[in-house]
Amino acid sequence: MKIHLWRYLIITLLSTVVLNALFLLNETVFGWRNLFVFVFLLTVPGYLMLKLFRSHVEVSWRNIVYIVGLSTAFLIIVGLIANYVTPLAARIKPLERLPLLAATDIALGVLFIGNFAKLFLVKPPVYEKRPPFKLTIWNGIFFFIPLLFPLFALAGVSILNNGGSNTLLMMYLFLIPIYFIVLFFVREKVDENVFPYSLYMISLALLLHSSMRGWNVSGTDILREYHIFRLTYINGHWAPDLIRHTYNACLSINILPTFFAKFIDGDIQYIFKFFMQFVYAFTPVGVYFFTKNFTTKVISFLSAFFYLSFPIFLYTMTMHIRQEFAFLFFCMVLMVLFDPEIPFRRSNLMAMIFGFCMIVSHYSTTYLALGFFLFWYLARLVLYWALKIPQLKKFLFKGKHATHDFLQKPKVSLLFIVVMFVSAFFWYVQVVHIEGDVLNFGTKVRNNL
Repeated sequence: MKIHLWRYLIITLLSTVVLNALFLLNETVFGWRNLFVFVFLLTVPGYLMLKLFRSHVEVSWRNIVYIVGLSTAFLIIVGLIANYVTPLAARIKPLERLPLLAATDIALGVLFIGNFAKLFLVKPPVYEKRPPFKLTIWNGIFFFIPLLFPLFALAGVSILNNGGSNTLLMMYLFLIPIYFIVLFFVREKVDENVFPYSLYMISLALLLHSSMRGWNVSGTDILREYHIFRLTYINGHWAPDLIRHTYNACLSINILPTFFAKFIDGDIQYIFKFFMQFVYAFTPVGVYFFTKNFTTKVISFLSAFFYLSFPIFLYTMTMHIRQEFAFLFFCMVLMVLFDPEIPFRRSNLMAMIFGFCMIVSHYSTTYLALGFFLFWYLARLVLYWALKIPQLKKFLFKGKHATHDFLQKPKVSLLFIVVMFVSAFFWYVQVVHIEGDVLNFGTKVRNNL
């Protein structure tokens, strides 16, 4: 077995050892520990999980989105399991740093064993190497300029927070559409990675522009979300009856930020204001790769840019953390289900992981998503059998059509639909007891329609 098959396991194992050493020895490494911990939590767990689903994980933006999504799901699921299992083993608060570190090590150990076994049980695939990245003048320009957007956003917001003018913010907001227009016209001269990279940097800049305004957490829903988070953080434990509110049912604003806050030193307000925005900024990139399965990279880029151009993306999303992560996981479900490089069963299994995290992240997003998934599954079945009628098939498709071919290949399994509905029922009715909210939500939807 060639050494490169072991390389990723050795690197991830060493980084895990470094993580434990930093905390057990209480070393800050000149203030860089927070950066290492944050990058570790968003990469190593997801990478090990993705290696179980895919035979080959190359460095690409598509895989980076998967890794971040799986790492975030890992933190939510491990935090939830530790919250209930740790008190059975010892009388300690399960969401404190050392118990969470132990739970993380155990979960990573299971992933290590799974990947180690896979090296012997699965034959390494033969894959085509992609052409290496070429640093041309155009690529250099279009990789450098987006890097300035988040820096300008942070600098401009800092000036505003200290009573200065908004000149720098207005300047970078003016530069974004100019950059977009120029990139559109020279799209054939730049590397394909420029598109997802640009989307991420623009998204991050717009989110930080809003979230970092002011010295404290401020906004609409985020004040109650932050209150829920502080209760979990201070108690070192999450319970459905900790506070009787629907927000407490959203693990995206209690267990997930607590996981970050216990490992990242500093003012815990910046978990919401700063760190979590780096995760949600991957959503437009996920939109790009999802739509890229159906159309060209240019139209996919336009679609993702259209998504982040909504005023709600700039002004509202950073005040609704639970919706940010529900949207992220919903986007990940669509992205993985339509990924042609992932087999049907594996894609549905990954979709179940993302779908479960969406369920425990936000309730109303889940209700709409479940209705969408069920309609999608039933509509495809109806169309599939309807096209067995020659007259109807001739009427709808006068020739060979891509849509007809698409209907022949299912993307969603019945098992996925069942697991999603059972998980939602169990979570909302049996665990957090907010089943009344489902009825209220249904009434509002009916009235609005």
